[in-house]
Amino acid sequence: MPKSLLRSRPSLRNSIIIGMLLVITLVSIGFTYAVRAAFDQLEYELLDQRLMAELAEFKEAYQYDPSISLVSWGGLKRYRLRPNTDDEVPADLRGLTPGTPAHVQLEGREHLAGAVALGETRLFVALDIAAVPAIEASLLSRMGGFLLLGYALALLLGWITVSRVSRPLAELAAQVAQADPVESRPPVPPSAAPREVSEIAEAFNLFMLRMRQFIERERAFTDDAGHELRTPLAVISSTVELMRRHPALPTTAQEHLNRIDRATAQMSSLVESFLLLAREEGSGPTPPVDAAGLVHEALEGIRQSRPQDAARLHATLVEPWPVRAPPAVLMALVGNLVLNALSHTDGRVFVVLRQGLLSVRDEGQGIDPKALDQIFDRRARSAHSDGYGLGLFLVKRICTHLGWTLRTRSRMGVGSSFEVGFGPP
Repeated sequence: MPKSLLRSRPSLRNSIIIGMLLVITLVSIGFTYAVRAAFDQLEYELLDQRLMAELAEFKEAYQYDPSISLVSWGGLKRYRLRPNTDDEVPADLRGLTPGTPAHVQLEGREHLAGAVALGETRLFVALDIAAVPAIEASLLSRMGGFLLLGYALALLLGWITVSRVSRPLAELAAQVAQADPVESRPPVPPSAAPREVSEIAEAFNLFMLRMRQFIERERAFTDDAGHELRTPLAVISSTVELMRRHPALPTTAQEHLNRIDRATAQMSSLVESFLLLAREEGSGPTPPVDAAGLVHEALEGIRQSRPQDAARLHATLVEPWPVRAPPAVLMALVGNLVLNALSHTDGRVFVVLRQGLLSVRDEGQGIDPKALDQIFDRRARSAHSDGYGLGLFLVKRICTHLGWTLRTRSRMGVGSSFEVGFGPP
């Protein structure tokens, strides 16, 4: 997967932190709402109880002494309304229902007031509660401060916890990225890693062990196959060479031997290519060879094997260019590109080698832009292909293995070109 796509995805640490923040936020909102509701309920119950107590006390004192003073103190006001008197009672209190507290405005301030009937006389008590909202706001602000502090502490604690949890995963990922299934030891989880991380590491270790066994089997098969395939090809080549020296060999037989020799050389190139791709990168230094000479040799082989197409093949080899690659592999690459071009056009095919850039261009119908990404796939074939769909696949694998660049250009109705960059000499 591309690293840019991985970077666009949220990390595990950030996902957990965001989740914790959401949970803490929801819990804080719910807690604040619950505390606010409880505070309001407690506030009104306490004020109602005090109001009822003051009314009961006022009633008892009035029954004992009807001439009791109506002095107000501590935000508490007392009023009485006797029949046929001019007692001064605010209008908002006169309409109160006995036994039912109500909020009224007295002298521009909010009060909680209640009334009680004593015969035809009505007694009133009003508690000044104008300061209650300020007290409530102060309490809520303090509670909000504590919540913010708790929020910050929870965030810090969550960050530390998540960091401790994700650090072993990051270390394991770094070890896995550097692991070599052949040479390096399997990644070992940190000693303080959680059990889940250790289980992941153990599962990966088992996978690496199976991969190592598979690679060892593949290497053994490659070595055996290389030896078994080279030997009969060498025997065929030497036999053809001995038969050519026979003095009574007719001309027609000479042509047949030439075809056998070219087919053997082509098979040897394919064998060398497949063996190269089967080996590990950097398995050993390769001496430099002249790309121009090998390209010329590959083109001559194609002209001899396909004389009907020789006139359509045009080559421009400007200068020698050293490359580090097995000669048979480079010839196989050139042969696959040229044969692919010849099979997709009835026109000319141009092969140019200039400044370390090999270009093979045809005058065919071009490649559908939607199919450009699939032409290098294994078994990818077009309607005009006469092979097995391995030519361009092999070219792509060779370029990737040797670190060469491969670029394709195509225009419908004009033709296609393949460019291989060998790099500096």
